[in-house]
Amino acid sequence: MEQNHEFVLEKLFRGSIINYRTFFMEEDGKVFYKFGRNSICFELPISTMMDVLPRHKELRKKFMSFKQKTII
Repeated sequence: MEQNHEFVLEKLFRGSIINYRTFFMEEDGKVFYKFGRNSICFELPISTMMDVLPRHKELRKKFMSFKQKTII
């Protein structure tokens, strides 16, 4: 909010990741967001992702590649 006026920082689409840089840097952070219409928001804890990755080679490869690109 800036002077009681909302402004859009990012437009989210199906499959969008909210604040992924903080996720990959493993830092604490807060993100406040507002849906423009009825929506569903899912959360995948990093612990669950780490449990899944060893069982799915291709996903692990893509995830680690994305993580390296994001951190740099």
